[in-house]
Amino acid sequence: MLSRLDVINDMITSTGAVALNTEQARHPLYQKAERKLTRVNSAVQAMGLYFNTETRDLLADTTGEIVVPQNCLRADPVDRKFNLTLRGRRMWDLDKATYNIGGTRRLKMSFELPFPEVPPVCQEFIAAKAVYEFYRDEDGADPKLREYKSSMAQAWQMLWREHTRNRQVNIYDNPNNMVNRLRTNPSAHSRR
Repeated sequence: MLSRLDVINDMITSTGAVALNTEQARHPLYQKAERKLTRVNSAVQAMGLYFNTETRDLLADTTGEIVVPQNCLRADPVDRKFNLTLRGRRMWDLDKATYNIGGTRRLKMSFELPFPEVPPVCQEFIAAKAVYEFYRDEDGADPKLREYKSSMAQAWQMLWREHTRNRQVNIYDNPNNMVNRLRTNPSAHSRR
């Protein structure tokens, strides 16, 4: 498990500077690295990966507006007949051009988790992407830049593999696949 300081030190040392022993909010490189890590962490988690995406029923408040939790990055209606999008912290009806939605809507939402709560495979990708972008922004040059980019690509492959495995997108592994349903409950399908 990586800590934020571990990643920030990887970012700082990529430029040839000395690593920090503790979080030093006044250190200029620490400030740059901390901002970059925060942005990368949010951007990666906004993709809606297996560990931070949930389906929830949200009830409209007394004004008819649906307000999502503070750490929600994305919210999409599960029922696509509702043309809703997230604006700020409220859901917006694109067809009626209003925040007044009324009722309960089931939403698929992605949340931003604190860095220590993110699974290790995603922490590795966030770290690799943050180091690459930090080094690039500090006018880093090849061949080191290519190495950081390659490291980021490998971390992305590992994360995507884990995401795919957890989402069960393979038709043969997915429990909703008819073949698997018949295999587990043959009486569900009778010959005519």
